[in-house]
Amino acid sequence: MEPMKHAKPVIAAVLFDFDGTVTTSGHLDFAAVRRAIGCPAGTSLLQHIDSLPPDEKTAAECVLDRFEMEAAEKAQPAPGLMETIAYLDSHGVPRGILTRNTLKAVKRSVQNIPSLALEDFACVITREDEVAVKPEPDGVIEAAARFGVAADRVVVVGDYLYDIEAGRRAGAMTVFVDNLAHRSFPAPDADYVVADLRSLISILHPYLDGARRLGAERQRGCGASRRGT
Repeated sequence: MEPMKHAKPVIAAVLFDFDGTVTTSGHLDFAAVRRAIGCPAGTSLLQHIDSLPPDEKTAAECVLDRFEMEAAEKAQPAPGLMETIAYLDSHGVPRGILTRNTLKAVKRSVQNIPSLALEDFACVITREDEVAVKPEPDGVIEAAARFGVAADRVVVVGDYLYDIEAGRRAGAMTVFVDNLAHRSFPAPDADYVVADLRSLISILHPYLDGARRLGAERQRGCGASRRGT
């Protein structure tokens, strides 16, 4: 788990991909979705759907929604998820979700994890938000703004190329969760590579003293502002 590049600044927030990162992978059959909507190989599903005429686009969105909801009903927490969340809580580090999925599917998935609530995340950004989806960096930048920190103070954690590309383009630190037995794509150029979320804790630990200092500075700043009013 050595860093693949020079370490980034102090971590102030963690932004997770959802499917395959917060939840276990493999429940959504992307090949079946592609066949069902006629998406060419090598083309993003969402880009393909957006390119369709209105009637075809609506039909394709319904197909994708059906597959996603079926997958959401089977969702299970990823190994190490609750330990990682408890660790972040103990250090006062906020977390968020950035996903190409819908909010409805995310909510349904979370229902399968009794110890987790959507409110446990400081921000949740889905494809329904008015932000360009991954691999565009907009979602990472928007999440950083909601956290109230610069993007280079965020660590983006995900299991696919788009997650890492979005994080890198936003200037964030990136962690690739390499959890597939048979990965069909090359490993992205992330700052760190881990097998599961448990391994994420050891990566985050050296940064968290700095995160605590940053939180204390924010509190002092808020206090000064109130005294000045």
